[in-house]
Amino acid sequence: MQKRMMIYTLLTLAIRLSFAGAVLLAVPLATFSQDLDDTEKMLKALSEAPGVSGYEEPAAQVFMKYLKPLTDELQRDRLGSVIAIKKGAAESPRVMIDAHLDEIGFMVKRLDENGFVKFFPLGWNFSQQLLDRRVIIHTRKGPAQKPLRVLGVLNTGPDIDEEKIIPREDMWIDVGVESRAEAEALGIQPGDPITHESEFALLANRKFLLGKAWDDRIGLGVIIGVLKNLAGAKHPNTVFATGSVQEEITLSGAKTVVEAVKPDVAITLDIDVTSDLPAYTSEDYAQPVLGKGVVIILHTSEMLPHVKLRQWVQSVADELKIPYQFMLEEGGGTDAGPIHKWNLGVPTLDLVISQRYYHAANGIIHRDDYESAVRLITEAVKRLNQNVLDELMFKPLSK
Repeated sequence: MQKRMMIYTLLTLAIRLSFAGAVLLAVPLATFSQDLDDTEKMLKALSEAPGVSGYEEPAAQVFMKYLKPLTDELQRDRLGSVIAIKKGAAESPRVMIDAHLDEIGFMVKRLDENGFVKFFPLGWNFSQQLLDRRVIIHTRKGPAQKPLRVLGVLNTGPDIDEEKIIPREDMWIDVGVESRAEAEALGIQPGDPITHESEFALLANRKFLLGKAWDDRIGLGVIIGVLKNLAGAKHPNTVFATGSVQEEITLSGAKTVVEAVKPDVAITLDIDVTSDLPAYTSEDYAQPVLGKGVVIILHTSEMLPHVKLRQWVQSVADELKIPYQFMLEEGGGTDAGPIHKWNLGVPTLDLVISQRYYHAANGIIHRDDYESAVRLITEAVKRLNQNVLDELMFKPLSK
């Protein structure tokens, strides 16, 4: 059992009355110190790094820190996507493994005369999950021109209809000031990125990992795990590990990074929903269960996976008894969409990690699903030589 030490600290409790009602802004009275292994430390760093769409640089820096000792070359495209190259025994096949850097969040839209911050969503959020959340506004004003982090609470007024979902337009962020001038003095201005304030933690069963931004920092973590495995192994190809930008809003990063990589085959990583919740979830909507293995996507509104590649990867998993699950998305889409449509087409497979409470400030994933994804991709890369690639290709009519 993990030893936990509770450190009780008395911290300031700030209560501010707004014109619309009482807003309580509190800092936790107790924090837990947890002993983390190297993988958990890596996932914590990725999860806690700020990086909403278009402002991914802090997350990119964490990703590159872990990639640098594991790869032969690091590159960036002009939108900020990361490209890491791991050379194997042959230049071809060019194997792309992609996850996106950005997380869902917000952007400052405007400040009202009382210093309340109106915001615009970057990525899709459930309105009912937003109220009473602590957020961080990352301004451009701070020591040595470094961004200043301003804590705020996202809320609304007291006149709430319990039967009605409150629209985002009726919400604001309270940073604890009295005027627009006071907010501006903190450096807050339109365009500043906003992230959820949420820390990584191991839950009661330490295989359950709590954190923000698993979409898609867990995908970045899987890539790092694969490259760690390949560091001491032979692989008959060249691996391009990519962290793309702006997936949550336009898929722009995937469109540019695939042009830079020019892959022969691609595996993309993301998250998806689970069905193992107390509330009824139709099996027609969600099939995976936390802890039962990496999920193979069968369909999204952006892509049908390359059938031959999917079947080949399944055969690798079956041979090695690596657990996996299926998910059929009736909507949605990931980086796999633009990647598989590049040039004459790229055989692409979309693999995901199941997550409870996706696109929320606090999501839960399972360590076993992470491990199965790392192992499956590692073993696929070790086998993906030119002969396998040739078998995956569709052939012209023979004479």
